[in-house]
Amino acid sequence: MAKYFFWFIAIVLFYVLINEITGILNIFYPKVEILLTVLFAAMIIALDLNKTYLSFGCYLAFIAVFLLFRRRPENNFNFEFYLWKWFKIIKSNRTVFINIFGNLLLFIPVLFYVKGRYNLAIAFGLIFLFEILQFITWRGVFDIVDIFLNASGVIIAKIIGLLNVFFRANNHERRAV
Repeated sequence: MAKYFFWFIAIVLFYVLINEITGILNIFYPKVEILLTVLFAAMIIALDLNKTYLSFGCYLAFIAVFLLFRRRPENNFNFEFYLWKWFKIIKSNRTVFINIFGNLLLFIPVLFYVKGRYNLAIAFGLIFLFEILQFITWRGVFDIVDIFLNASGVIIAKIIGLLNVFFRANNHERRAV
């Protein structure tokens, strides 16, 4: 029972957060936060039911909605690397803060869902796939900074995962001795 209460609270908090984010960014179709919350809820419920493939499908749908259910931008292609300029204003600009951390976090779950030797290649492939879809559909911007931040988040998560495996193995060896 406590588990379901926890999930309910997590879903409500997610809705509040995603509603704030979509409001600040002001690029999404109306009520997209409801669809994103439903997908988030389906994703965690499927995980709880050990339906990993279903959860992964909900996650991919979440990314698709988040990246493609937007108003048409004026320009949908950007190769300017403006990230260093953004770092100068990250503390005072909420849009910049959301963009940087959102892009860092967005593709990290791929490493949770896709195990094995090719998980980085799959994560990078998905990053490029969604950037290309944004360009083709004119529902976002093919942006070199987004790609860099998405890939950086995945690499940081991979390093943390490898360190976790290393320290667990090292800790297990000490206990055995």
